[in-house]
Amino acid sequence: MVFRTLLAFFILTLLCAGNVLAEAAPPPPAATLRIGVIQSLTGIAAEDGKTTLQALELAAEEINKSRNVQVQLLVEDDATDPVKSVSAYKKLRGEKVQAIIGPTWSFTVNAVLPFAAQDKMILVNTSTLPECLAFESAAGFLYSTAISVNEHANAFVRYLKHHGVKSAVLFYTSNSWGEAQRIAYTKVLREHGVTILKELQSTNFDISDWRALLPQVKALNADVWLLLLNKTDLETVIRRGREIKTSSRFYASYHVGDLLRLASDKSFLEDVCYSCPANQLTTELEFAQKFRSRYEEDPKVFADSSYDALFLLHHAFALSNEKGMTLKEALESSEMRGTAGNYRFSKDSSFSTGKVDLLCVKHGNAAAQRAPE
Repeated sequence: MVFRTLLAFFILTLLCAGNVLAEAAPPPPAATLRIGVIQSLTGIAAEDGKTTLQALELAAEEINKSRNVQVQLLVEDDATDPVKSVSAYKKLRGEKVQAIIGPTWSFTVNAVLPFAAQDKMILVNTSTLPECLAFESAAGFLYSTAISVNEHANAFVRYLKHHGVKSAVLFYTSNSWGEAQRIAYTKVLREHGVTILKELQSTNFDISDWRALLPQVKALNADVWLLLLNKTDLETVIRRGREIKTSSRFYASYHVGDLLRLASDKSFLEDVCYSCPANQLTTELEFAQKFRSRYEEDPKVFADSSYDALFLLHHAFALSNEKGMTLKEALESSEMRGTAGNYRFSKDSSFSTGKVDLLCVKHGNAAAQRAPE
């Protein structure tokens, strides 16, 4: 009897000790989502690549501080070279990433799409127009969080109605980004009875070319100069237009936002209008404040959609673990409220929020315009 009592006491003691050890044991390590990042940190797209990477790093820091599922970013610089984009893709694939964000511009994205399709690798692009991407080459594995050019052109419709525009000169950049915009905006102009007096493609124009050309454009007396140009050409054309005192109004690509942030003297941008999500320029936004606190500079165009993309992938990864789905299935089932808007997958627009406002520069600041629909 004494032996049985001692044995029972010994077993009970072991069980209690086991419970204490179980309670004291550390939790299992958090699951890790490995995300490849291909961005142009050097080369002609370096400015866009840098802001995209900054936004992704900011998102990763926040996720890893507060979420059980951790994120690891594996970053490759493609130097805005499609050959290097492919090399970066193959390196990241060998490192067993679960998805890739990037590359930065359309011709570098399109270079890797056949490989992503072959490997069934999810690729998310955040920094170029969806219309410039060869979605058909990706076999359903390419996603975009960027706003389409058609949404940008819708803001221009409001501008046309507000100002009663009847004639325009169209300037556009000589690449796929510029061509996609030219197609969309030309369609809008024709549908609303606006006469296109001249189209100018900025092929290798330098400052001296613009100086000689723009007085000829001024003589056309167009109601508006539609400037679908990159940031450098945009600044040159607007400044030269001011110098020659053209009476035409200026409507420009969303790169005006970057010019507005970077220019020390903003007076040359007064009354220039463009399309952009207004919340990107609202300094009170939590995202903008966090970005400035972290990097001591304002977020540029595509920063918010890049930031949101990592949270979207993180959400999908957690959902795939919970529901036993593939990451692709979970991504296409995901709905999320992000910094740039509400995300929900659509075969027509991928994850674009489609939230664009008509903005005009007033007293050195971008202000949303209430124009007729």
